[in-house]
This record gives sequence, structure tokens and C-alpha cells, in this order.
Amino acid sequence: MKINIHDGLIARSNPLKLASPAVTFPTQGSSSFTQTLTSLREEDPAFNKVIHAQHYERGQLVATSDDLAQKMYVLMTGKVNLICTNHEGRRLVIATLEPGAVFGEGALDTPGDPNVL
Repeated sequence: MKINIHDGLIARSNPLKLASPAVTFPTQGSSSFTQTLTSLREEDPAFNKVIHAQHYERGQLVATSDDLAQKMYVLMTGKVNLICTNHEGRRLVIATLEPGAVFGEGALDTPGDPNVL
């Protein structure tokens, strides 16, 4: 499975240790979540140690299935297509994500210390 971008900004975090269950954020029209994340990055230097913002061009590969198991992503702007390849080798778009979407949340279950990018 791969993530492909339609011009946008993604904030990504390496695995984090959480003491409580993960919070689920709305994935459609959640501008307040993306605004909060942006504000936290601007106001708290410690927050920037675990969050890395990356701009991707249209059609650029954002993450592979291995990446999704190791890092959590938040779509800040633009849209992303979640793409898989079927057994015939055809690429299929299985979802289109909008700003505020959180994906790769499997990284929250990954044991180990967080890495800083």
C-alpha cells in the first residue's frame, strides 16, 4: 500500500509512547485540528522535536506500508490518495484523504523510543 499526494503539507511523527489510548480525530473538514497542530509547532519548541512538516508535490510518494507502520502522518493541506496494487498489477485508489486526516496510526502501537527527524 502506498500514499500519494495531491499537492499538500504533511506533518509526520515517529513512534510515540502513549500512556493512554490514542485519540481519534475527525478526518473531514477538521481545520481546527490542523490549526491547533500548527499553533503547537509555532509555540512550543519541544513539540517540534517530535513533529516534522514536509511538503510533497503532486504525484509524489509520501509513504509505503512499512512507513505507515513506523510513522504517524497528519494531512495539513491538500489531498492524498491511498493506493494499493491488486494481484493483476493494477493500481487502485482505495481512499482519498482530506486535511485533518490522520494515517499511519499503527506507529502508535510500535514499541520503542521515538526517533527525532
